[in-house]
Formats: sequence, structure tokens, C-alpha cells
Amino acid sequence: MSDNLANKPSVAIFMVTYNHEKYIRQAVKSIVAQKTNFPYMLFIGEDCSTDNTRSICIELQQKYPEKITLLLHEKNIGALQNAAQVYKACVEYGKYTAICEGDDYWTDKNKLQKQVDFLEQNSDFNICCHRAMYLNEKTKILKPPKALKQSVFTQKDVANHNFVQTLTEVFRNSAWKGLTEGYFNSISGDYFVNMMLSENGKIKYLPDVMAVYRQQQSGSWHSLDAIKGIQNTLSILNYYLQTDLKESVKENLKKNIVRHYLRLYEIYKNKEQRAKNKDVFTESHEPRAKSQDIFTKNKEQRIKSKEINILESQQTKTDNQQPSNILSSIFSPDFLSALDTELIKFIEQQNCKEAKVGRILLKPYYSFRNFLSKINFYIHRIKYE
Repeated sequence: MSDNLANKPSVAIFMVTYNHEKYIRQAVKSIVAQKTNFPYMLFIGEDCSTDNTRSICIELQQKYPEKITLLLHEKNIGALQNAAQVYKACVEYGKYTAICEGDDYWTDKNKLQKQVDFLEQNSDFNICCHRAMYLNEKTKILKPPKALKQSVFTQKDVANHNFVQTLTEVFRNSAWKGLTEGYFNSISGDYFVNMMLSENGKIKYLPDVMAVYRQQQSGSWHSLDAIKGIQNTLSILNYYLQTDLKESVKENLKKNIVRHYLRLYEIYKNKEQRAKNKDVFTESHEPRAKSQDIFTKNKEQRIKSKEINILESQQTKTDNQQPSNILSSIFSPDFLSALDTELIKFIEQQNCKEAKVGRILLKPYYSFRNFLSKINFYIHRIKYE
């Protein structure tokens, strides 16, 4: 091996950032603080942020030139293209790639060492991941993660559920096969990458909590964000369903597809019901004064004008977004077995009275737990910021 190759970092760290001026400094400092017996390089893809993210990245690169390489784009190229360029640089550079986006951060200085040590000693594993805390930016609640029941997973498990959090991931670069249309046709390519990497190697899950994932919105996906997220996952699952995979993997893909369509149906059904309730409420409240009639009429005209604009912008949307047609994709012989299994689970979950009663009884406990989480967050901030 030449001196040039021998001196290259063993680990490349992937980071994409856009408008992360409030978080990027903490993210980068958590990486350059890593203690390892091997060299590593952080590759940051900065996609023409409209805030001060780029200037902060340049400042940090000048401070740590031996640990940071910047990929600065002349114009905004979008999240997927930005990520693709950073992945390319990482895979060409190191033996392994770790991932941390610009608004997350690591909390254990030995994180990289632990994961690389495992992969070096276990050549049949392509990914090593671990647990991460959840930080809700709105409520400032730091939520501890649940531990998974097993420590070794395969592509079959990923097909059933994408449990690998990117900020916890270190993968073997030799498992990288390149990005195809399945990646570029998605909104977020994380699921695609994990399906690819786990095709010919296992996944090791460590119970250690070594990072913090920053949730920019409170709670889970809602309304339009939920729909976009589910459709993104479905596009990746359907892409892989058409590829040459083991039958057991495809069976889990089908179950996952069914679950996402049922979730999509539930969201649209709830939206439809809320719209009906709103109409009933409006009809049952007559204006009491003539002046109020005039105000209401003007308001209705403004709303109607807005609605016309919205409808015109949505003319290209397909009928499969209507509640009555969403499930048609999975009412087919190919999905019969998966539909059987998942539909029973879905119905049981919806009609579980014990779960509803339990949520009411546990409300005081959840309030107390949220209080403790906030205290934990301030202690955490003092320690890591």
C-alpha cells in the first residue's frame, strides 16, 4: 500500500446542511471531539443556505483543516443531489462512512471507535447503529429512546421497518452499490440506502445512547407532512418490491406497504371527517346582526377565492388521494396474505377500548414524565452546549 493510501482516513463522516445556523456548530464540534486510534474526515455538503450556515462551516473548516472538507455548491441543488455528492466523496475516501446531519449531534466521544472496532472484527456485518435521544425543538423535551429487543438484524427486518436512525449509523463502504432512480425519485433517501447496505450484510444494534436526534416539529407527522412522508416511503418500498430480492424480504415489504396505505387511508378519512364537522358547525351558527352578515359574506368571498386558487393548484393530483380509492392498490392477489395480517392488526388497534382507557388513566403520569424530561433537557444542555 502506498504512503498516500495508508495516510487516508479510515472513516469518512457524511454531513449535509441547509439553514442550520442554530445547530451546525454543535453538530461539527461533537464530531471533531471524537477520540479514535484512526484518522477520520468530516465531509460537509453546504447547499447555499440563506442564513449564516455557510460562513460558520468555513470558520470551522479553517479551525479544523485536518478534519473537515467542505463541498460548497454555487447554487442550491436540493437535498437529494447534495446528499449524493457527499456520499460519493465519503465512499471514495474511507473504509467506513458515519452519518450525522447538520441539525443533530453526537454525545459520546468514543462513538466512532466503538462502532469501527465492531465492524473491523465482524466482516459479515455492513452496518453498526445504536440508540439516540429525541430532542423536541418546540417543547425542549429530551425523550429517551426505547431499546430494541434484539441486537442483530438483516434486510428482512429493514423491509418490515426502517429502524436504523441515520445519525447513529456507520457502514462498510464496500457494501455501497451506488444510487439509482429509487433514491432520486424519493423525498428522503435514508430508507433506500439502508435497504441497499443490508442486502449482503447484517446490521449490529448497540444499546448505547450516543447521539441526539433533533425533531423540528412536535409529535409525529401530521396532515400534509404525514402524507408526503408516507408517499415517500411507499415509493421506495414499491421500487424495491420490483427488484431481485429474497421472497421473505418481499413478503415483509408487502406488509410494510399495506401498513402505510392503511395509515394514509386513516389520515384522509380523518381529514374528511373534520371537514364535515366544520361544515355542520358553520351551518348551525347563524349570524345575529346585519353587520355580522356583511362581515361573514366578505370573509366567505375571500375564503372562496383562496379555495379556488388551491383547487386550481391541485388539479394535477390523482384520484388515489381520495379515501375511497387509496386502498385499491393493496386489494389484489399479490397483497392478499400481507393484507390479511396487517388489516387484523389495524382493526384491533382502532377498536382497543383498553388502550383508550389506559391513555386517560396515564395522563397524569405523562404530564409528570414530560416535566422530568424538561429538567433532563436543561441538565443535558449544560453538559453538551
